Amino acid sequence: MSNEYRYLWDGSAQGWALLHTNLQDRDQEPQYLIFNQATKMALLISNSSDYAAAKQSMLDHGVKVITDVA
Repeated sequence: MSNEYRYLWDGSAQGWALLHTNLQDRDQEPQYLIFNQATKMALLISNSSDYAAAKQSMLDHGVKVITDVA
């Protein structure tokens, strides 16, 4: 994955978080959606390995994990 998604975790763009989408399924691995709290929009990355790497980098850099979009 290139640095094109660095803005998701480096603080240069505000509002990015990970939305925990399967919180009720405690016996399953957590699933996250890249979500911007300011715009109320999700970011979809068409390459699944880039999407997974971006989510992992966000987790590694301590990006906020949210459970609702309110």
